[in-house]
Amino acid sequence: MKRILSSITAAVILLTLTIVCTQLAAADDEDMSTGTYYTSYNLWFERSTAWSLNYKKGSIIAAGTEVYNIDIKPEYIQFQTKSDNVRHYIKYYPVHHGNMSPEAFAKRLFTKKPFEILVTGLTEEEIKSIKGGVVTAGMTKRAVLISYGYPPEHVTPSLEKKKWTYWYATRKKKVLAFDDNGLSVTTTSPKEDDESQ
Repeated sequence: MKRILSSITAAVILLTLTIVCTQLAAADDEDMSTGTYYTSYNLWFERSTAWSLNYKKGSIIAAGTEVYNIDIKPEYIQFQTKSDNVRHYIKYYPVHHGNMSPEAFAKRLFTKKPFEILVTGLTEEEIKSIKGGVVTAGMTKRAVLISYGYPPEHVTPSLEKKKWTYWYATRKKKVLAFDDNGLSVTTTSPKEDDESQ
């Protein structure tokens, strides 16, 4: 009798795990090619092309810009901006992002939240800085993420770190420092660097 109960218990646990894993896999396979999406943070482009490092040069597609027709491939992510129907390409390099899948990167890149919802709870000064594509002293980490995007994980592996590194160009980086409350306190000027990017 104990063996039968143990077998039934094991079968129920296995079935539950299978259902949970299937639901998680389905959630991970969300089709972003249809529906309304917005950029989660400011993106910098040169001639409709950007790099997943989000170099801070060229034209800005503002956080909260409505996009559609998102196409995710292993080596790039494409999308169109709703306001002008221009197609943009982001060259994706997983080595810079902890070998994150392009799908996971895209889920971080795009959101269902329009700008007004994206910046809810931020100060007027933070929103002004985000709209200007800059980081200023006193901004929260959340505001910095909307203004600059995520720091590449190959140098900043955790958002819990007190220093985040961003790139302006291939060998030009900027380091942001945060205090114990998670507020930006210092920023370095972009400088040349020999570290790999």
